[in-house]
Amino acid sequence: MTQHLTDIHLQVLVFMSLLGEATEYDVAHVSDLPAEDCEAEFLDLAATGLAKWGGGSAGWRITDLGRAEHAKRVRRELDALEHDEPGTEALVRATLDAVTRAGGDSGDDQAAVLAATDALVARMRRFGAYSRRLAAAARGEGDEKWADVRDMLVTDLELTLG
Repeated sequence: MTQHLTDIHLQVLVFMSLLGEATEYDVAHVSDLPAEDCEAEFLDLAATGLAKWGGGSAGWRITDLGRAEHAKRVRRELDALEHDEPGTEALVRATLDAVTRAGGDSGDDQAAVLAATDALVARMRRFGAYSRRLAAAARGEGDEKWADVRDMLVTDLELTLG
């Protein structure tokens, strides 16, 4: 099994869509991409109508067109990965099942979610920031909240599966 590297355009689109409104620093934090790369991607997304400046707020927003494009592109990415390496979609489903089954914040639940997420990251690097953020939340480090990161991961997995 090889690790797939998601195109940066799609990565920024994914995390902008999940955040709803964000700065380049917000997207950099949740994606592990450099903030300056995120900023450049915001401009590219805006040029194609997929994002726009927040209209008086301090962030960029994904447009309805951007949300639709996000859904289409993540599904296309998963289909291509499944074609190249069968079992990828099952791995995404297994991760979603593990995360939703382990709904609590107990140490056992956290360990199961971290193990499932790490297995997915070995195949799809785009999910790597979730492993880092969940591990930090489990240790009580920084500002990460386990439930918030877990909920974002669930949404991302569901959108990836279509």
